[in-house]
Amino acid sequence: SNEKKKKEKKNKKKTKSATTHSTVRASTIPAGLIQIVPGTGETVGTQLAQHKDIQLISLTGSMRAGKAVFENAASTVKKVNLELGGNAPVIVTPNANIDKAVDYIVTARIKNAGQVCTCPERIFVHEDIHDTFVDKVTEKMKSLTVGDPLDDKTDFGAIINKTQLNSIDDKVQAAVQNGAVLLLGGHILDRPGYFYAPTVLDHVKQTDAVFKEEIFGPVLAITTYQNFEQVIDDANDTNAGLSSYIFSNEKSSIDTGVTFLIETLFLGAFSYFKNGKRHGILLYTSMKLIFFALEAERFIL
Repeated sequence: SNEKKKKEKKNKKKTKSATTHSTVRASTIPAGLIQIVPGTGETVGTQLAQHKDIQLISLTGSMRAGKAVFENAASTVKKVNLELGGNAPVIVTPNANIDKAVDYIVTARIKNAGQVCTCPERIFVHEDIHDTFVDKVTEKMKSLTVGDPLDDKTDFGAIINKTQLNSIDDKVQAAVQNGAVLLLGGHILDRPGYFYAPTVLDHVKQTDAVFKEEIFGPVLAITTYQNFEQVIDDANDTNAGLSSYIFSNEKSSIDTGVTFLIETLFLGAFSYFKNGKRHGILLYTSMKLIFFALEAERFIL
């Protein structure tokens, strides 16, 4: 029955939490430093965000969840660290090492079947090297093995659930219907589980959902560009500015928290989130300004 399935699912979550807690207690971490409180965002999450004794809330999740945490945390004016997903642009310039770019992009794209928020998502390739890049990246994607991630021969495994699997396929099919060229894959694999074929889409429009939204799957969406200044603007055309990639010797002006610059002398800005460009660790510290009155009677603020 449905009630029995819900009970079994709940017991599995309790077992997982208990196992994690036991692992923490068996480590060298001081007792009480880590507390695990299982529950839903609407219940436990809200209570944690509103609690007066909690000084910082950190969340990795959806925009909807992030807004809810921000609103609840405002009642006690506490610090909030939000990482609400990404839609990483990749710019491949004419002077890039194409083989290295292909290897790096594919390896990063298929990590955890593409279900990583910093994965390469939107691929901008200069028109002068487009054909060569597309041929090489398609061959690389075609050589991948999909299966059990515990098997050494497997390159990537399953999608987290059926809802996400269907979301990936819907975005891919919509892009094809809107004029994108399907070079590889583009379908759910016919096997037990939630597996999606390695997919390459070319000539994707920037208005397509597969380009505008975080796809979270083994899909490469490619478009071309001519002008470097223009492609920087196109890369910045997102509200999910978590990370970006550039294969070039040219300076980056991409407005993301993390920029991976390959074959370049320039360094990027690193942060857990777009706004502020701060090192993530600083948010977990309390900085104080202390005045020392060496001569108390003369000490004036």
